[in-house]
Amino acid sequence: MASKDRFEAWPKDVQATVMEAAEEAVKETNSENEVHEEEYEKIVKEKGMEIYEVDREPLMPFVESVYDNWRDQYGAEMINKIQELGE
Repeated sequence: MASKDRFEAWPKDVQATVMEAAEEAVKETNSENEVHEEEYEKIVKEKGMEIYEVDREPLMPFVESVYDNWRDQYGAEMINKIQELGE
């Protein structure tokens, strides 16, 4: 992690390398979490946590304007990637 100012002070090739490594790390972490999800849920339930499944559909109209603003700010590709993570 680095502040935005520090990150932007790095040479472009270093920024690109860091971003590529971060994207790879996220994919690996997500894959590992998917493999161990049931195990993790069992552990937290044993410790007393309750897990609730949320129906996201009724909430979508409330967040659509946020996505629209972010699309303007960060671009459609980034928002599409974020939305894909939730599927």
